[in-house]
Amino acid sequence: VVVNFESTIADTHTCLEDGKKIQIITKEENIKKLADIGINTVSIANNHTRDCGENIFQKMYDLFPKYGIDFVGENHDFIKTIYGKKYAFVSINTIEQKYDIDSSINRIHEYSAKKIPVIVNIHW
Repeated sequence: VVVNFESTIADTHTCLEDGKKIQIITKEENIKKLADIGINTVSIANNHTRDCGENIFQKMYDLFPKYGIDFVGENHDFIKTIYGKKYAFVSINTIEQKYDIDSSINRIHEYSAKKIPVIVNIHW
């Protein structure tokens, strides 16, 4: 099950980034709850994963695997084998351009050329 993780992970609501009118923040304990209900993949390509800044954002790279959750987005793709078939997961954020969108498009073409189906999540 893949979901859009439209949040950042922090223990406090005081980590507000300058200029952001809306901050969406959740606690680490909720990541475990996602895993408990069967969520095994999240997309972090959206406009709220950095609501508490870059340092907190980078911590997510450790937190999701800690609970057995794969993540995709921000130039982090992955290939997962499901029932013996490989699939590539790519997530693109078009709201905040933190990375080169052309790079994502090129990777999609590369996976396709290798006959790997691509599951693309685009956050508008």
